[in-house]
Amino acid sequence: MKRKTKRIIPQATQDDTEDTVRGYLHQDLLLRCDCKGLNRTIGFKWQITMKKEFCYLNSSSGDNTCTRPIETFKNVNIDNCSIRLTNITEEDNGTYVCLFTSKIYTRNIVHLKVNMTSLPPDSTTSNPVPGPSTSTGARTWVYFPTIAIAAVLLLFGCILTVLCKQRRNLPWMEMNQEYTSWNLRRSLCKEEKEMTFINDEHDGKP
Repeated sequence: MKRKTKRIIPQATQDDTEDTVRGYLHQDLLLRCDCKGLNRTIGFKWQITMKKEFCYLNSSSGDNTCTRPIETFKNVNIDNCSIRLTNITEEDNGTYVCLFTSKIYTRNIVHLKVNMTSLPPDSTTSNPVPGPSTSTGARTWVYFPTIAIAAVLLLFGCILTVLCKQRRNLPWMEMNQEYTSWNLRRSLCKEEKEMTFINDEHDGKP
């Protein structure tokens, strides 16, 4: 009797990305992690190795062992696993690893280098905090009511113009009808007189 062997399903390939981000002292800094197709049951996790601290935060369990404030965007967009560090200092230098599973297990590795000079006041941050996206379809929905209202107003204007023209032409049409009716009566009277004259001649009346 043959024994059934358990089939081993191979794990999905791990996909790693690695980047270095430079920030300025006291700057708010965004560390991006795009996790589209995230397995929401497992969630995502950040493992952080800073200058004097190792900590992690886990979105599924809500655990956060980091002592410094770290903001996530999971309540705004589940496919955005980015984090934001406010008022960064030298202590924030280190390696930040975003781990999540979608179709494959992925690690986004970010090495943070903090410049010990403050951000120039006339400069803007190179990675602003992600907000709601403005797509072409959304702009279309914004423009569509405006176009519809303009079309209705244009149609109303055309109808009003036609009615005004008809109203201005009405007295002239009535006058033409009266004039035509008067001419018709005049022609009938003239024909009647001519017929009377012919009959009188035929009867021999002077």
